[in-house]
Amino acid sequence: MKKLVLLWLIILAPIEVLAVDSFKFTERLVDTVGAADIKTTVSASIGASFTLANPTAISFADTNTVWSFNINGFGAEGTIAVAHPRTATSFTIPFKNSAEKQVGTVTFARVGSMLNFTANFTDLMPNSIVTRSLTAGNGVEAHAFEFTIAVGSARFTGTAFYKATKTSTPGAGGTTLRNYSVAGEMDTTKPTITITSPTANQRLLTDPPYLLTGKTADTYGVREVRVYVGTERVGESSNIASNGVWQAQINALDAGPQTISVEGVDLAGNVSARATVKVTRVVTAPLNLAVDAGGTVTGATNAQRLELGKSYTLRAMPKAGFIFDGWVSATATNMNPSLTFTMTNGLSLHAAFGTNIYSVLNGTMAGLFRPDPLESPVLGMPTNSGYFTISLTANGGASGKIVMAGTTLPFSGAVFDSHGFGQFLVKRTGKTPLSVMLSVGVVWGVPTGFGLVSDGTFESPLRVDLMHRANHSFDGYYTFAAVPGSASGLQRDPAVVPLGYGFGTVTIAFGVVQVTVNLPDGTSFITSTALGYRATDFGARVPIYASLQGGKGMYIGWLLFTPSVTPIQSVKGDTSNTRPYPFTWTKAPSATGYYTNGFTNMLQEIYGTLYVAPSPGQVAFQSTNVFVKFQYGNLKSNVVTSAVASRTSIGLTNNLLQARIQLNPNTGAVTGTFKHPDTELTTKINAVVVRNPIGFVFGYFLGTNQAGYFAVDPEGIFEGN
Repeated sequence: MKKLVLLWLIILAPIEVLAVDSFKFTERLVDTVGAADIKTTVSASIGASFTLANPTAISFADTNTVWSFNINGFGAEGTIAVAHPRTATSFTIPFKNSAEKQVGTVTFARVGSMLNFTANFTDLMPNSIVTRSLTAGNGVEAHAFEFTIAVGSARFTGTAFYKATKTSTPGAGGTTLRNYSVAGEMDTTKPTITITSPTANQRLLTDPPYLLTGKTADTYGVREVRVYVGTERVGESSNIASNGVWQAQINALDAGPQTISVEGVDLAGNVSARATVKVTRVVTAPLNLAVDAGGTVTGATNAQRLELGKSYTLRAMPKAGFIFDGWVSATATNMNPSLTFTMTNGLSLHAAFGTNIYSVLNGTMAGLFRPDPLESPVLGMPTNSGYFTISLTANGGASGKIVMAGTTLPFSGAVFDSHGFGQFLVKRTGKTPLSVMLSVGVVWGVPTGFGLVSDGTFESPLRVDLMHRANHSFDGYYTFAAVPGSASGLQRDPAVVPLGYGFGTVTIAFGVVQVTVNLPDGTSFITSTALGYRATDFGARVPIYASLQGGKGMYIGWLLFTPSVTPIQSVKGDTSNTRPYPFTWTKAPSATGYYTNGFTNMLQEIYGTLYVAPSPGQVAFQSTNVFVKFQYGNLKSNVVTSAVASRTSIGLTNNLLQARIQLNPNTGAVTGTFKHPDTELTTKINAVVVRNPIGFVFGYFLGTNQAGYFAVDPEGIFEGN
């Protein structure tokens, strides 16, 4: 036997139903012999308890509490209206049916937050004779009644079922008595439902409507079947046979894969679990496919009818001498030769192909990116500048890396079109990806590229050259000086920025370049790259980038190697781009070392030549008589003195500084010490020989908190300082 529960519809809810305590009926039917009419009397009782969300909200003084009761099949119904003093906690009131005849009583009692009621019916008679067809002998019949309880603005409705077991007993005077023993129960069991048509994964080849069929089961019966497509309810049906077989109809269904669900609702309002079936509505349409003459496409043909909503894959294949330029549709361009798409009505696709330019451009390109000097007062910071390298394949595929702010960022899978244009993203951990746009081509016979690197907050121009790893006329060993210039927002003061000369060396072998740089605060670094291919009359260019101080500082610029009318080839900082991009040095503030306040974009003018070791017995200068200069580096005044140079050393004529200066004739490296005239400390010298036609030495020394300038000049002119 199922327990009695109620199906509640709450409009406003000052009370909450906890339980129904009792429910029982006894029924007595009187049948006159030979007659088909039955007069029925019923006695019954029902009780329940409620929790009051707000006990004071139930005011018997000013709130009407309505109890209505209906037993379908017997036609007995009635209502009561309560108007009782607020102080009352319990009372009993007559219950009358619609004929104003009292058929029972209802008792209300409130104890704290609980509201209890009990209804008793002793003479529940119909307003008119109800015709019943009774089967002779014993049997069981199922009946139902509906009821509503309203307390103020709270309303509860439900449907109860009961089974009546009848026994026929002959009565006196020709009257037959049929006694019914009735036990009440509420239906809380959910019905079950299945779908028999359509079947799982069925392909619907016709247009709607579509007939759905299935079967449902329930203790007392199912009153409707609800139909869903996806999550949307699209209809319901009460076409349910007595054996539970149901039918419903779907009048509209989109093309492609769809999920159809149904649920059954029984007479008590219980809802079944949903039964689901996946189907596909098949609708076809022609694909408009255009293919350029430079390639072919597999997977479909022009005007082929494809199923709407279904996924298809096409693959573009260029012919010899051509390259795939992308799939073009009304909404986007996709550079991947393999295109997976969902067919839609009226879809048009274009497979574009163009002439392959990468027979000339395939290889590795390298370069630099930093802000445009004509648009930004700051020439570059570690957060918006860096080194860029990209390897292009013979079909326009690309991979490479970006080095910036102490981090290496690899990328792959980039695709360039037949016009030499590519656009792609480079991921960064915990940061916005970098967006790269790059256009490559041959300019004045030189394979090169221009573009932009951006993260949404900065946009830095990018320049790359094709690296030329081959036996090259520029192969050799070079030395150079880095002449200090001004720094952003700072005066040219040796206490603020280093005015000593940095210097370096470059070794080029078979196009591979190794650069060593010594900066006048004691910082040094080594970097490797490749020689950028350029036409002979333009020379060759090398991108130089070093991330310093853990990514907080940097050194960046282009070295340009140029042919010379003299036997000595020259190297300098390249400012030959469309816009000048001099070498710059950015130093972040630090707790120790020199120039702890740091500086931004200190300009560095690069000046150097191919270094050729002097022959035995010869010196690196045009004469053995030279001049030596010491400046800055906490010196109170400059020191200029004559000196005599040999192949391996430089000796001061008046050696009050106690200088010992050595020269390596094979590398041009100059090292030594001198006694600082103001601090009286032994101070190191670091420099290099630059062998222009007359030979110079440029370098630096470090005072107590300043960088000093050290130079050797055969003519004593000391240009630049």
